[in-house]
Amino acid sequence: MASKSPMKTGQNSKAPLEIRLLRLSPSRKDGLVHVNFESILLDPTFRRMGYDALSFTWADESGDCSMRFPVYIGPYWDISFVTRNCQQALQCAQHKNRKRLIWVDSLCIHQENLVEKGAQTRFLHAIYQRASWVVVYLGVASADSGIALDLLRKIAPQSARRRPNAMVSIDQASQNALQSLFQRPFFTRLWAVQEVLVARRLEILCGSSTVRMNQPFIPNSASLSISVPLVLSDRRSQNPLSYQSLLDLLLRFAAYECSDPRDKIFAVPAHRLHSAPKPNYRLPVRHVYILATQYICNELSDLDVITIAGMANRTLDIPSWVPDWSRHLIWRFPEDLFVPDLKDSSNVLYLADRLIVETPILKWEVDTTTEVLEVKAVKMCDISGTITRHDHGTSIIMVLGKLGNLIICLLDRTYEIGDDSIFLLKGCTRPVILRPHSKDGFYVFVSVCSLYIGPPPIEIEWCPPHPTSSSNQVKVPLFSEEEIEDVVGWNGRLNEICFDEDLSYVGDWCTPKISKVKVTAFSQFSATNIDMVEGALWDRWKEMKLNIGWMFLDQTALWLFLQHLIKENQEQNFGKSTIPFEELEKHGFNDCSITKFPETYKWDVCRLCWSFLKSPVPVLGASESAWNPMLDVMKKELNGIREWAKVTEQLMAVLEYMRLLLGEDWPDFPGSHRQEQWLSKWEIFCDTIELPEPQPQTKNNRETHGKQEESDCFWSWGEFEKCMGLRAMILDEEPPAWIDPRNSFNVDMGARIAMRFIGLELYDYKTINLL
Repeated sequence: MASKSPMKTGQNSKAPLEIRLLRLSPSRKDGLVHVNFESILLDPTFRRMGYDALSFTWADESGDCSMRFPVYIGPYWDISFVTRNCQQALQCAQHKNRKRLIWVDSLCIHQENLVEKGAQTRFLHAIYQRASWVVVYLGVASADSGIALDLLRKIAPQSARRRPNAMVSIDQASQNALQSLFQRPFFTRLWAVQEVLVARRLEILCGSSTVRMNQPFIPNSASLSISVPLVLSDRRSQNPLSYQSLLDLLLRFAAYECSDPRDKIFAVPAHRLHSAPKPNYRLPVRHVYILATQYICNELSDLDVITIAGMANRTLDIPSWVPDWSRHLIWRFPEDLFVPDLKDSSNVLYLADRLIVETPILKWEVDTTTEVLEVKAVKMCDISGTITRHDHGTSIIMVLGKLGNLIICLLDRTYEIGDDSIFLLKGCTRPVILRPHSKDGFYVFVSVCSLYIGPPPIEIEWCPPHPTSSSNQVKVPLFSEEEIEDVVGWNGRLNEICFDEDLSYVGDWCTPKISKVKVTAFSQFSATNIDMVEGALWDRWKEMKLNIGWMFLDQTALWLFLQHLIKENQEQNFGKSTIPFEELEKHGFNDCSITKFPETYKWDVCRLCWSFLKSPVPVLGASESAWNPMLDVMKKELNGIREWAKVTEQLMAVLEYMRLLLGEDWPDFPGSHRQEQWLSKWEIFCDTIELPEPQPQTKNNRETHGKQEESDCFWSWGEFEKCMGLRAMILDEEPPAWIDPRNSFNVDMGARIAMRFIGLELYDYKTINLL
């Protein structure tokens, strides 16, 4: 009775390194193929073990891989069915007058026994490496295959000492024939990579013709203009791929084909990678791909491999963070194929050229039950803006005002903006786009992306990022655990300083995120040196108050003086001036801030005089308005009062600039909104208080201006001075040395400032889950 399984007539493998071989009988006139099974142990000390190994494709050129062609086994000629291509390969490999010991995967491995198949597949590298000859069967002969093999004999090296003539002439017909031979399905087969690359000697069969090659195929003829398959040109006695990572191998051979998607992992020549995923055909494809991705992350100590994944063109049901290894994957990025199409593309700044975000990998793990990747991540920004399609991908332009435009580029031409955000994953060197899942804290990996900064519309003055560094690149490290501890403690001390019930300066809780936000904002305005400008102005203001402020204690004289100024309405008592900054100070503002400092300001002597009035405003009798000695003193000191008014307005402008600089990151910083309050109270005063004509004092007319007692009409210099004292205490509080970006050795904070400068957050990372 015929047997469909060769294992019923062959010997079962027992020892770990035991393999089956076929004793292939000589060729017969009737074309029948007869074999006998033998078993041997793979001896790692032997380079060649006296057997050959067949390398072929199961399917023929028509794609037929049905198992319906007989091979006869053993003394009773039991039948095992193989593919047409396997039967033809054995017929061509037969010797005429002697038997041949050969290994053939479809017969020597029990294909239906998944445990054995996985175990034996692990030995493939050793099997082909120790074979005397690796017999490559390319298929049946064609009209020009004989011409191709003749040319191959002429130009293929036979030994390291004897090489063919480099000047051999090759006609176009021969080149075309060889090119056709190299385009046969065998050269697209992934298993051929492992089988041929490690071969010590090759025997190439095509029909009944054969060519033997002892050396890698590096043609010496200068007239050969065709491309040579990788499996031939890269073949070495020592595997050239031995020391490459699994990721390198997977990408290098991604274009090769295999019928089982699991073989995309199992068939790569990763024999030196002892802890790489071992062939196990009992595992589903999904699990094999997850294991391979996990192995790569551990091998390379980073998560960069997941940037190959994404939602576009996925063919398998696998987690979003796992690359679909069944596809022809290429590790490329948007900047490799296109740049944003802007009017002034010369000014486009690719952030990876300037800013390298350092994200050292921390603990990450995959839940074996849910297959969810748990990782630390920093959310940089949400995605919005205008989409543009390109030949190679999609770009999104987010308008940032004076910051310019943030341009996000990705390779998916079908991408549509959802509730997506840009994240940095710890251990991943490039920004990625994630889409939130309905379950809080869970995300789907969408795509890797590239970030650019481009100029805004022409009518807007651009303040491009300008991180201080002597090199072209700036590394942007995330906060370390030690740094977080420092900033939390520093922020706690500042909160203690700012706590004041009267002024309501109650700082935020000292959480790590808030502390990092504040310390980055603080470092940015420190880098501008605006605190030194403020200190100089405040000292000058206090000196002027000491010299002439005593006059304003006389409220009647002050009120008369204010009425005098309003009545005279002289242009020299109000106007617009320029703040006299040093050139270096201006550079500090421009280089370290997105907010352009207002170099001009408006001043008004009347506003200064008003600010010293106290409620209620005096209601003067005729005798009081006639003459007042302090009024004459004020008139004589008008020039000094005028300078004092200018310094006051300069100080208010500096406070407002610092408020804009800190933004929403530190809204309760003492002095925030002081300029706004200063101008608002003055306007309310002007609208509320009528300037009366002198009249006799009576009880009734002292009450005619009741509205003047509203607190919104008056300014409190006592409260302001207390506020300035708090600011001075904050600025005098010694921060950790690494926080101050003015220290020449500290480039880390300067780099973080640059990220804040362009509106990207790097303050806090949290644990997220990728589905």
